[in-house]
Amino acid sequence: FRHGMSINYSKHLVDHDRILVKKGIEDAKKMGKFLKKQNELPEYVISSSAVRAKTTAELASKSGNWNCKIKIEKKYMVDHQIIYWIY
Repeated sequence: FRHGMSINYSKHLVDHDRILVKKGIEDAKKMGKFLKKQNELPEYVISSSAVRAKTTAELASKSGNWNCKIKIEKKYMVDHQIIYWIY
């Protein structure tokens, strides 16, 4: 799934460093719990190194008590049609 809602792009902030807003944080936690409740826990998570994506993966995993490895990839611009997990 996609990262949580993040702050808007600004010429004063590098896109890679954008952080989640309060709603993005809450939604990431809800998604982690939802997947656990549905018994659809990932075996492995691949996240980009973008702050918003990495934070989403970590929050979802922690709140859902996922017992899986999170791999952080340095790439963060990915074709949306091939994404199945957090990027």
